[in-house]
Amino acid sequence: MSYFNHAYKKTMLAASVEATGSVATADLTAGQVGLVDASTYLTVAAGTVPAEFLIVQGNYNTTDTLGGNPLHGGYSESIKSKMIKPAFIRKIWSTTDSCEAITCPTVTVTIPSDCFSCDEHPQIRLDVKGSSILRALNRNGYTVLDAGGCCTGTNFTGDEIGTAWVEQITADATLNEFVTAVLTPEVVTVGSEADAYVTFTLCHEDDSFDDCSFDTRDHYNTEPLTLAISAIDDEGDACTDTCLVIGADVITATGVVTGESILRDLILDGRYRQDGGHNQGNRDSARRREIEGGDALIAAVTRGARYNVYYLQHSVPRFNNPTGVFDNDQYVIAIAVECGGSGIAAAETALGTLMGDIATAAGITVESK
Repeated sequence: MSYFNHAYKKTMLAASVEATGSVATADLTAGQVGLVDASTYLTVAAGTVPAEFLIVQGNYNTTDTLGGNPLHGGYSESIKSKMIKPAFIRKIWSTTDSCEAITCPTVTVTIPSDCFSCDEHPQIRLDVKGSSILRALNRNGYTVLDAGGCCTGTNFTGDEIGTAWVEQITADATLNEFVTAVLTPEVVTVGSEADAYVTFTLCHEDDSFDDCSFDTRDHYNTEPLTLAISAIDDEGDACTDTCLVIGADVITATGVVTGESILRDLILDGRYRQDGGHNQGNRDSARRREIEGGDALIAAVTRGARYNVYYLQHSVPRFNNPTGVFDNDQYVIAIAVECGGSGIAAAETALGTLMGDIATAAGITVESK
């Protein structure tokens, strides 16, 4: 009985998709996902969607007993969803953007020559926010780049200002781990003013431990980095007129679904099933994980890789509901698949086809988030 206004969630990890029919759930290999007829508990061929079906995944743990104790069994049983009816499917969506190539965002500041006189201080403020910078400094990061004192004539040239800014951000031992800058010098052409350009790039890669010492409490990036650039005057006022042209007020490093978050979801799903496999905080945690089969799941997930996740939300009506709290329990099945090569691997293609067939049977489309 559900008393909550959110959907229960079950996570699966697809290594392959069973596209043939009449395969028993017990015969699905580790990570193999199949569409199973609820009346026969056998897989159906690709393109077929029964009126009542389950989504089933072969267990990555192939050891059925723990510690050699025959009384503690059932740990290699296949992972099953609840029974699903196409008419009760509410929504299907995927995180296809996670498979796109990760690029570090940039922003360019245009610096016209003769914009600032030599008695001024051409300044910009850089603000870096996000979980990575908070972890490094216990606060958000910021700095002020000042080009004062480098003037050789009546007015600053664009090159003088840009060179000073690049040198300062490069010398900043804290922020240069997150922001880098490159100067494009002035190009003087007849009949036009010369401009210099400084391009700032926001990029950072978090450190991580190897699988052998994995702990669910280890940090992983949960908030994308952002970089805000603002021009300020000598008093630090950002609401000042300036001849600088800033390409964007804020740029954001795109967040993607990685194996770090997928592994934690799979561990949580396993704890709901009370099948153990993971322990943390004790000196013998790694040994316990080995005994209880947790290493098999960690080995199946590439923690630094990108993953596409398909989500299927459906309801299970309860026609005998004496409490009258909720008439429908909402469930979400999340099926993750590693992005391969150019972003399209065999398993990803097959899973996309499978979810497309289910969406067609439900009369909906697969949305992209």
